[in-house]
Amino acid sequence: MEHQVAGVDRCESETPGKQGPVNRVVLLILQAVTGSRLALVLLLVLPTASCRPPDAGPASSEAVVRSVTNVPLVPEISINEIMVGQVDHAAHEILRLSLENNPRLTIGAWQELEHFAIQLISSTSAITMGGAGVNDAMWVAQTDWRGYTVDLNEASSLALAAVRNQDLPALLEAGEAIRASCDDCHRQYKPEVPTEGFYRVH
Repeated sequence: MEHQVAGVDRCESETPGKQGPVNRVVLLILQAVTGSRLALVLLLVLPTASCRPPDAGPASSEAVVRSVTNVPLVPEISINEIMVGQVDHAAHEILRLSLENNPRLTIGAWQELEHFAIQLISSTSAITMGGAGVNDAMWVAQTDWRGYTVDLNEASSLALAAVRNQDLPALLEAGEAIRASCDDCHRQYKPEVPTEGFYRVH
């Protein structure tokens, strides 16, 4: 807020530490009492730095940091598509590579197995988010579905550890755990052939 004093704008208040070298109010009084032209000249040419609003201090963390709300991501594909495109394919390849080539697994085969185990682990998060399938929202809300997902995640994690240690017996055991978790889930949720027109072709 500003007002006029002797025809010259003056700040109503000045912030300590932000004043100019000469106080304008003092000059106004000096000019009025003495009639000094010098005081008037100084008053007119003084910089207005002391009338500037104080610099804003560091912005508060509340103003800088935006509140982030975690919004659940619902994929625009169905759980069936995730199952066929990721889970079934990766699980099949783990079983195939570990059984068919078990006496002679190469470095490349171990690397493939590692990728498939990681794919399975990441898929367990995706199939708990729901999706575009007609039953997806209902499935992910059920305790049994969550339990089967945990079983698959644990079995896949065992497979990953076995692969990284190149421990074939442990890998075969993990493979059987993966198979069991898939069979248990399918008996309850998908006893028939794949639906929704999406099938594994490789």
